[in-house]
Amino acid sequence: MSPPHPRQPLSDRTSKPAAEGGLEGIHTTVELPTEASTQDWARALAPQLKGGDVLFLEGPLGAGKTALVRFLARSLGLDEDEPVPSPSYTLLQEIPSDLPILHGDFYRLAGEADVDTLGVDDWNGFPGVLVVEWPGPLIARRTPDLVLTLEITGETSRRLCATAQSVRGQEILRHVNLARSGNT
Repeated sequence: MSPPHPRQPLSDRTSKPAAEGGLEGIHTTVELPTEASTQDWARALAPQLKGGDVLFLEGPLGAGKTALVRFLARSLGLDEDEPVPSPSYTLLQEIPSDLPILHGDFYRLAGEADVDTLGVDDWNGFPGVLVVEWPGPLIARRTPDLVLTLEITGETSRRLCATAQSVRGQEILRHVNLARSGNT
């Protein structure tokens, strides 16, 4: 099933050269053969995050975007008994982990005007991390630190491409890569 309106994946956008005020982004691609490997990646990401960070999640339906958020929330201290449902119908939910997560799923939004009804300008003071699945309608309003794109490669396997879209995103990604290589 396709989204109700066309979206250009952020990973397909090109950064402006540094000379024009942009930055040369870094990215990493990770094969995630099992759900446990996705959980391990989330464990490496969690300690690198701080309040104000913005993550956009992309990938087809069923790619594991909400599962990644659930693993991230658990890695940030959310009790194992606490559910982390998809916000597909609520559009936005706060996850009360030690570092709170504002988790959005904008699949059903038609455009930027719909994002306005969610109070996007009020998010500036949110003390946690903003994580948005299907971020298309938000692209003009927020620049993410990281874009995490999940691709289905098998029944339980995924490929994750993490792309830094800001200097902060570069810092996060460098630290995740170091943590995963054992050089923290």
